[in-house]
Amino acid sequence: MELLDGISALVVGGGVSAWLGLAVIPALVLLVLTHTWMAGASRGGSRRALLKAFVLPPLPYVYRTDGVVYRRIAVAAIWLLSLVICVVFIPCWGAIIGQDHCRGRDAALVVSSFSRALWVCEEGEEVARYRVSLGLAGVGKEREGDWRTPSRRESFALGRARDSVSGHYRFIPVEYPDDLDWERARSRGIDRPGSAIGIHPPRFDFLRWTVPWLYRSRGCIVVPDRRTLDAIEVWLDAHRGARIFID
Repeated sequence: MELLDGISALVVGGGVSAWLGLAVIPALVLLVLTHTWMAGASRGGSRRALLKAFVLPPLPYVYRTDGVVYRRIAVAAIWLLSLVICVVFIPCWGAIIGQDHCRGRDAALVVSSFSRALWVCEEGEEVARYRVSLGLAGVGKEREGDWRTPSRRESFALGRARDSVSGHYRFIPVEYPDDLDWERARSRGIDRPGSAIGIHPPRFDFLRWTVPWLYRSRGCIVVPDRRTLDAIEVWLDAHRGARIFID
């Protein structure tokens, strides 16, 4: 049931970044299989030819055939992969590099849903930056079970880190919902705006490579690994009262 709810949230909730992130895997698989088939077929189709084709770079000029069909498919596959990479990676890294998220903020954490990144800010300057994953259906949490991460113009308070009860090592609570969130929820006729939102790593550190493009949560902010969470926890202990902005 939870899996179905998550899929529904992805489809209905408009989690575009999740779709783009997931699109990288089938695009890569398609490119590798297409390249292997074309290059192997052009060398006779033997197992050795297929193996050799698999490890060669997927460029159109390696396909020695009499026709043009193979080359056209190769070019199309390479352009598809390039398009996916550009759509997914370039805008996000451009946003990370091109914006000053710490300007005008003292001791605070800043999370950008577009860049999928978390900044640690001190006196208006960036002291650290980490990639993060967010809720499966994006941001803008309204109710319990919508698989979204809370976001608003105002900041959220942060609680003291504690051991995770769900197997995620440690958990830094985000104070959601607070009075402002409850007021907004009641005005919309929502009696359960959600709870248990915080910062944590994946259950297993080997999943760090899936953050931020593949890993999705039910609404929490997910950092790559335990070491990253430890660093944030140490910083928060030295900056009591720091808050978090999520946009």
